[in-house]
Amino acid sequence: MTTLRHFNRLLMAFTLVLGLVNTVSAAPSERQLTLFSNNCLQCHAAPHISAPQLGNPDDWEDINAQGEEIVLKHVVEGMGGMPPLGYCSACDEQDLRQLIYLMTGMQPSVQSSTQHSKESL
Repeated sequence: MTTLRHFNRLLMAFTLVLGLVNTVSAAPSERQLTLFSNNCLQCHAAPHISAPQLGNPDDWEDINAQGEEIVLKHVVEGMGGMPPLGYCSACDEQDLRQLIYLMTGMQPSVQSSTQHSKESL
């Protein structure tokens, strides 16, 4: 029963993520959604863990207020109970930024959007 409940919560979280995709300027790739599911959701969709929870805006308010670059720095270096890169050794910077947008509901900053556009040229 507990496994089914956990699965239902993950399914609800994933559905929420798909809903958030429309609010992000560039939709995540299938690979990034897999990284999100395999890494981020392990803690951020598990209420018994003290990590900020996906879909709970109050958990993310103070984090989002720090801005994208600081949040990225904390993800890369690890913070509190979150290990460096959130265990996502397969993630590059673009992946991490996209996962941050999905997780927090944060919108890409103009600076990072411009920088990513230049990098992709």
